[in-house]
Amino acid sequence: MKRQYIQIEGQSALVKDISSGAVLNVNNESINKARSRKIREAEKEKELAELKNDVSEIKQMLSALTKKMVDQNG
Repeated sequence: MKRQYIQIEGQSALVKDISSGAVLNVNNESINKARSRKIREAEKEKELAELKNDVSEIKQMLSALTKKMVDQNG
């Protein structure tokens, strides 16, 4: 079954799917930009999580080192 769309008035990049009523963006450039932005945001979130983990590990190591020094020096 072929989808049928109608142009949304005043919006050259948007069409409406007659069967589902969904509004679709048919501007490939804006779609690709949105996908790229989403990928960049996911990469930033991943990098932030890794940095938080690294800082947590450094804090644990520093705490263990400090405790060890205190124990040795009484």
